Amino acid sequence: EEAFHDAAIEATSHNGDITNDDPNALHDTEAMVQIARRFLSKTCPKLIEVLDAHSDQRSTQDRLVKIGRNVSSTMRHARRSSSSLTLLADAAEDESKSIDVA
Repeated sequence: EEAFHDAAIEATSHNGDITNDDPNALHDTEAMVQIARRFLSKTCPKLIEVLDAHSDQRSTQDRLVKIGRNVSSTMRHARRSSSSLTLLADAAEDESKSIDVA
């Protein structure tokens, strides 16, 4: 499980990738293909070999785009959830500090 998480972080954290919360990011098919290839190279390199050998490269491209979108969306959601939890924890801590002990 940790290996998949680490691969997803690495796949979506390269300079030049669109990994922020830009709603248009998932439409950049080349970026999604690169994310998918980086992710699969760490988690399932045999699948890349199979896809690259497939006779219908348009189908392969479509599959890689879908994988890249899923990895990118999952990591974007994880970052937002993590940020929300951090903000809630910080707010709770600030609130507990502001309570006067009499």
